[in-house]
Amino acid sequence: MKTIADRNLISSLDLKNDWEVVVIGAGIAGCVAAMLLARRGFSVLLVEAKRFPRDKVCGCCLNQRGLNVLDRCDLLPRVEQLGGQSLRQLQLCLREEHFRWAMPEMLATSRKSLDQCLANAATESGAVFMQGTKAVVEPKRLGERSLDSKSRSVILKCDDGHQANVSAQLVVVADGLTQSSLSMLDEFSATVSQRSYIGVQRMLSLAELDGTIQARLREGVLTMALTTSGYAGVALVDEGRVDIAAAIDPKSLTKSFRPGDSVSKIFDECGLLMNCNSGENEWLATPMLTRSSTRCGSESILVLGDSLGYVEPFTGEGMSWALSSAEEIVPFAVAAISHWSSDILTNWERTLRRKVFRNQWMCKATTGLIRYPKSAGWVARTCNRLPRLRSQAMKWASGV
Repeated sequence: MKTIADRNLISSLDLKNDWEVVVIGAGIAGCVAAMLLARRGFSVLLVEAKRFPRDKVCGCCLNQRGLNVLDRCDLLPRVEQLGGQSLRQLQLCLREEHFRWAMPEMLATSRKSLDQCLANAATESGAVFMQGTKAVVEPKRLGERSLDSKSRSVILKCDDGHQANVSAQLVVVADGLTQSSLSMLDEFSATVSQRSYIGVQRMLSLAELDGTIQARLREGVLTMALTTSGYAGVALVDEGRVDIAAAIDPKSLTKSFRPGDSVSKIFDECGLLMNCNSGENEWLATPMLTRSSTRCGSESILVLGDSLGYVEPFTGEGMSWALSSAEEIVPFAVAAISHWSSDILTNWERTLRRKVFRNQWMCKATTGLIRYPKSAGWVARTCNRLPRLRSQAMKWASGV
């Protein structure tokens, strides 16, 4: 893999100064966008603050919408080879009421494996992957007019303390919820929902779980538990590991911030025995999840993935939104590399509203309903009595 990660390489000619595209963030959206643009023959630098392989807070479910994008990008076979678990049933738990429904197939694969796989695909397509490096986009210099400069300057800060500057005709920002790479640009900011939950996640081995839970996971069941303090899901992924991911009301957390206690409480209230209290230092957490960005780009900058804003996902929506935005950005990126114009940004926003944002309204409604388990229980019982309605709900949950 073409990786620039140590002091000798970062100061050498292997890291050239000028790129057609710099992609910031090697999550799902960033890797796929880098790969697709590299396939077009552009010089692409993919920059990631963390070092791979690494886990990430995520439910790890790829629904049908996400799998379709991977298929169109010729990535599905290599993702399937990771050995993820096929999910065919949803077990919905609301305190003493448990519902188990068939659903269109989803694939559960750990982000540790998936992101590494997609980063490999990007480098095999010609992108250069620079990990362990934070990237910050510099503002245009005072008095610099748009027509005077066709590129953006990006500061690269390697985790060994070394620093470099590169320029790009286009910067693609896919660095997640906080948009840290845009911190120097006044035009970008995010509005966080006051009702937002935070995300937490931990990987366990299958042997650490109760035998009943083990059997259910091997059968391809995605288990979701809903309470007034948040909701949590558990699924078997690749390498025999179990992903536990939850969205938690910050008000329910103790001052010592012990995610394991909060997640265990959610499962306990729903009558599920889960070993979540051990290994508190192994839990990963996110900032507040639900937020909206003020902009989807700026001059020679296009934003995609979670950096666009986020809605708390329920099953596999988060990754499908990221994949969809990576696929859709390609024609706009190609045009921007050739010649930037304000129309590119206008049309990118329109496309996002039509292809990505409109798929989020149902998720907003669902996560809003989850705040009220009694109402959620009434909806679940109604779906349980009406097979056609239940089928439609499962199709939506699976991205069909």
